[in-house]
Amino acid sequence: MHGYCNGSNYGSMFLSHGSLIYIVIVVLVIAAIYFIIKGSKNNNQENMKVSSTREALSILDKRYANGEIDKDDYNEKKDNLTR
Repeated sequence: MHGYCNGSNYGSMFLSHGSLIYIVIVVLVIAAIYFIIKGSKNNNQENMKVSSTREALSILDKRYANGEIDKDDYNEKKDNLTR
């Protein structure tokens, strides 16, 4: 009897011509793209946080230089920003 149900051809019905390899490659490419995008978003968030902190410190420095806040307030606020 010849057909898809004999022992040697049963698997070829589902995975003919190395399609399993193609499926694995596609899954790996999709996973790589996902992790690249996820890492990129995390880096952007971290960069925004650093940029925001620098801007706040710059404003704080200007307020101290203009005499709007005293040394104790300046040091307290600076410590809060850099934690």
